[in-house]
Amino acid sequence: MCWLIGCAVLLSAVPAMAAPITYDFTGIVNQVGTSPLVPVSVGQAIPIVITLDSAFPQTSPNSGQYSFNGGNPTVGFVGPVIAATFDGESLDNFIQTVQVSSVGLSIFTTGPQTGTGFQLDLQGSFSSIGGAIPASIDPASLTGGTFFVREAFSVQTYGYSGTIAGVQAVPEPASAALLGVVVLGSLAWSARRWRAA
Repeated sequence: MCWLIGCAVLLSAVPAMAAPITYDFTGIVNQVGTSPLVPVSVGQAIPIVITLDSAFPQTSPNSGQYSFNGGNPTVGFVGPVIAATFDGESLDNFIQTVQVSSVGLSIFTTGPQTGTGFQLDLQGSFSSIGGAIPASIDPASLTGGTFFVREAFSVQTYGYSGTIAGVQAVPEPASAALLGVVVLGSLAWSARRWRAA
């Protein structure tokens, strides 16, 4: 019995291992800064790949917020954003915030010296228990999605922004009700014609 208690104590002392969750989107660039350093153009489709650590602790229980501000990239650090690339450019700088709610997900990173980083905002119905990071996100289930990338402190000069491709429009309640009335009316008319024949 004592060995069982000893094993439990040892296991509780072992830090949680990273549990990566990767989101893969396509972004459509709709605004580009004036600097020639910006590597994209308006209308361009770019791959966006973000990997989060679902084992990273929340700032406070059930808050849905995961923040990391500190560490030294040259010696290594652990944050909620394991990796993030926009059009192949790595932007997982070491000031990181992830915010999860029932209606969306926001991810923000920045480098304190250079200002480089990104912000990704996704709107949709996420079934998030206690603010947990969603295990997967289907782009077709999103009602909105935007991003911007900063190549330096000035977003206007050294950055670009756009929307997430594959975002589906959700019908308004009035439109859905009208569609229901049309379908029911069609069914009633078909049944009446069938009985008359």
